[in-house]
Amino acid sequence: MKKGFLKSATMAVLSVCIGILPLAGCRPDTPDTENFLEVFCWEAGYGTEWCEALLADFVQQDWVKEKYPGVDYDFSSNNIETYSTEIVQQPSANTVDLFFGSKLYTVNDRKVNSQPIWADLQDVYDSVVPGEEITVEEKIYDSYNNSNLYYDPAARDNHYYQMSWVSGMQSFLYNEDLLEEMGLEVPLTTDKMIELCETVKNTDYAGYPYDYSLICSTKVDYWRSAFTTWWAQYQGEDEYYDYFNGVVDNVRSKDVLKQQGRLESLMVVDALLNGKNGYMCPNSSIYEFMEAQTNFLMGQGLFMWMGDWFDSEMETIADSLANRGYDYTFRFMKPPVISAIVDKTPSVKERAAELGISDDDMLAAIVLAVDEGASSVDGIDPQDFKIIRDARSVMTSLGGHHNASVPSYATAVDLAKDFLRYMATDRANEIFIRVTNGSAMPFRYDLQEKDPELYAAISPMKKDMMEFYNDAVNPIQVLRIEQSFKLCSLGNFTALHETGSSTLEAYFSDASSDHSGEQLYFADIAYWTESRWQMALSMAGM
Repeated sequence: MKKGFLKSATMAVLSVCIGILPLAGCRPDTPDTENFLEVFCWEAGYGTEWCEALLADFVQQDWVKEKYPGVDYDFSSNNIETYSTEIVQQPSANTVDLFFGSKLYTVNDRKVNSQPIWADLQDVYDSVVPGEEITVEEKIYDSYNNSNLYYDPAARDNHYYQMSWVSGMQSFLYNEDLLEEMGLEVPLTTDKMIELCETVKNTDYAGYPYDYSLICSTKVDYWRSAFTTWWAQYQGEDEYYDYFNGVVDNVRSKDVLKQQGRLESLMVVDALLNGKNGYMCPNSSIYEFMEAQTNFLMGQGLFMWMGDWFDSEMETIADSLANRGYDYTFRFMKPPVISAIVDKTPSVKERAAELGISDDDMLAAIVLAVDEGASSVDGIDPQDFKIIRDARSVMTSLGGHHNASVPSYATAVDLAKDFLRYMATDRANEIFIRVTNGSAMPFRYDLQEKDPELYAAISPMKKDMMEFYNDAVNPIQVLRIEQSFKLCSLGNFTALHETGSSTLEAYFSDASSDHSGEQLYFADIAYWTESRWQMALSMAGM
């Protein structure tokens, strides 16, 4: 078995009949009945086999067959992450009962015959998971629930119209074999990561002929989540969310744009991505994302900001490369703690001075102690320790964007809702993990405890992710997506506006530009004039 990937052949999956269009089914005469479930699934980095496998298992459950005599399903997919909202708004043109896509909340305010397009899923969240003693809402990690809550301005209340179908955790992947060969340690702070990149740039290594440490495709905006991660680390989760609520000291104010964490994070992103520093692979500007990921598998670059879909998306290519000798072990790391956090934790600086070490060395020692389960560090104020421990727990995820929704007018609404309930079961979680090579849904499910044999078979990077999720001492805190805040979803407020359509990777990596983190920070503040700010508040009903 290849070191980095789990072979998906451990589970047989039904053959796929792929429709050319999102709504194209496999059967010529699909019955549109309450006992027949029509499903569309976006073919993302996780593939679609997981959905087919779950559907095949779902219709064989005794409780499902008893409730829906003759139950059956049809399945279609393509690589379009959304679909035509015009079609969805025309019941006569759409018979799909359940969509698995991305950013489905963007049409939450659309209506059909005076009814919301999407069915209210509160009854799903409130119900008990089939065969278990926990509700669906309780079994989903809180941050995913919060990301899927939609504020209905008419009802002035929150409703669930979506459910996340994958965890989608993001951070740095790293090449464990190369780091060990080069005698380099996984960085615990952002300054340590910058120092590592500088060392690689200025050192000749026998087994690593490159002078850069990072690789990406500047055509995809993955690093925006690195920006929000370090921002939330520095600012603290509560104040970070204050930004998206437009609140400063309990008052609505565009001064939220001046949060220091935004500036500190942008300066870190700038330092790592800036083309003048040379830490990023120069070909990143021409690579498509699959090309960048393929070159990473071949040992070009030590770190890549990525998500948990990597194994599934790259499985075929990875197997081919392994046969050619490119068989590295890749791991998943928690994001380094932003080094500027020492400005908020005075006892760290004081203790560093006492020991005669740098502030960042002291911070790294505290982060290591947190990772090892310590509840305190000698000489460090308990509140300062908590700030660093909380920062170490912050993660970002695309799971809040990857949603399932049921059209309110669908024929098989009840059947679709029961399928969502089924997805919360341990059985469904095990199937999803097996088929996706170790990716997980956003449910509380400890694979190591439930299925040790399958846990042993998944890749090291997926073990890392599951360890982070199931850490009882320092559980990770996955940040809510910005669209879950009405100031963003209704008022068009954003985490970062002034890059326009450019990715952060492209914005900073052009060595010929004068872009800087500080410049971007002040440009964003300048963009939000008082009139624009008041318009955003008005649109959000605030």
